[in-house]
Amino acid sequence: MEENTYNNLNRPKFLKQDSFSIVNESVKSLREIIEDVDSGNYLDTEELIKSFSFELKKILQIEDPKVCLERFFKLEDVLETLEEVNQFDEQLPSLLEFHRSFSVTALRIFWECLASDEVATLSKRFLEAFRIAIEEELYIWQEKIN
Repeated sequence: MEENTYNNLNRPKFLKQDSFSIVNESVKSLREIIEDVDSGNYLDTEELIKSFSFELKKILQIEDPKVCLERFFKLEDVLETLEEVNQFDEQLPSLLEFHRSFSVTALRIFWECLASDEVATLSKRFLEAFRIAIEEELYIWQEKIN
């Protein structure tokens, strides 16, 4: 099998861009946005998407798969909390489509590693595919504010 079939699953290739850089970005954290909404402030969709994008960019910077996934799961928890406090009809970031798309890829990587007796490469290949999926998600959300 090919070394990396992720981009062969009818997914566009996304090249890393300067827009994925987190240098000199000043955005509120998602937790700060939750606190603002809790105190009665209006939920600014653009600010929310920028904050979400920033969190995704921070995840892309992490080299350790365990830490990377822990940060991702924390992001999911914060999004869930935000959904609970959202009293407006704003479109909130959701990782549901991310999970639908990535689950097929994760299973394929797992199967390829088992089928080719390359289990030792599983972590590296999974992290590479996970990063590509995060970049795709980031691209989608950044397009909404550009």
